[in-house]
Amino acid sequence: MFTSPNYNVAISGTSTSSFSYAKIYTKVKIMRAGTQVGSALGRLVGELEKTVKPMETIRLPSSATSKRTIRVNIHRNQAGIESYKAGKPTAVHFNWHGSGWVLRGLGQEAAFIRQTLTNPLLADYPLTLLDCDYAKSPEWPCPADTEDARDVYDWVLRNPNLFDSERITLGGFSAGATIALGLSVVLGEEARRQEIPIDEKGAQRSFVHPIKGVYAIYPVATWQGSRSQVTVPASAKNKPGFLLPLWFSKIIATAHLFSPEVPSSRTPAEERARKEELIARPLVSPSNTKDVRDFSPLVVLITAEYDHLTRDTEALRERLAREGPQGGVHVFGTSVKGVGHGWDEVAKKGQVGYQERTDMYDLGAKMIARVGGRELNMDA
Repeated sequence: MFTSPNYNVAISGTSTSSFSYAKIYTKVKIMRAGTQVGSALGRLVGELEKTVKPMETIRLPSSATSKRTIRVNIHRNQAGIESYKAGKPTAVHFNWHGSGWVLRGLGQEAAFIRQTLTNPLLADYPLTLLDCDYAKSPEWPCPADTEDARDVYDWVLRNPNLFDSERITLGGFSAGATIALGLSVVLGEEARRQEIPIDEKGAQRSFVHPIKGVYAIYPVATWQGSRSQVTVPASAKNKPGFLLPLWFSKIIATAHLFSPEVPSSRTPAEERARKEELIARPLVSPSNTKDVRDFSPLVVLITAEYDHLTRDTEALRERLAREGPQGGVHVFGTSVKGVGHGWDEVAKKGQVGYQERTDMYDLGAKMIARVGGRELNMDA
């Protein structure tokens, strides 16, 4: 039996020196090299899914800086291809990959992309799936990732000939799931605050959330507080997925929350205060959203039994189940037993987690189809 340590990693480092940046940058570069080699070998020997070739890859400009662009892989299901050829807009689903905010991983959710594009539930539903990259830390620390996500969203709105803005859903895995949740609550708050009188009596129009559903697999619900302790029994030693090691969590937090100015003139106390303010934002810690209506009408939360992120995400699920219905928000999903973080990318046929992966990906398709008007039981 193994019990992971409890540690508050989010605000542990307060140095903004060039030396501190060089240290974390070097660690991240080593991690990137290792994961890229491992992923390539994994696909070569069939341990990982082969990537899905997109119909098109585009690069969008960042609104924050001219020094980076945003890569987006465009996929369409068969109905979406036919609509595109006919010049008709389609529904759109955004996907942001897992990365710990530091690793390169665009296209790694191949199994999800493939299953969604071929799902019978969506056979007659024209869909464009945008698999989106985003800024990585420490070169571009938080909130650069969500700036990029917002830029892609705004690009979609500027192209009504391609995309139906009334049928937008967001989703992602791990860091990408956090981006999806964070962007959705920010957009929800913006729309809610723009409610305006529509007649002389001051009646207000109904609040309409611009995002119709969010599909989040093992997200970071909050950066605040200590990392939860997770006990893995000996019988689960060979489980699919992994338990995030403490050293990995420290690297992620240090890189992602590093000062955007290097070196900075802030004192350690001022840098700590900056980090505390940053991680308190709902954009970064979606659980901090005060008004439950800021969440999209459909929220799917999927967690793993052996994952440090599960405690906080399950607390968010309980809150949405309790408070959400009055605000028009409904939460679905489950905690998958016997697996760790990222289990769905490595589970093999016949292994625990394999059928669960199919079921959970189907739940994403159900959410998308339900936004399109189909009456589907998402509890099944």
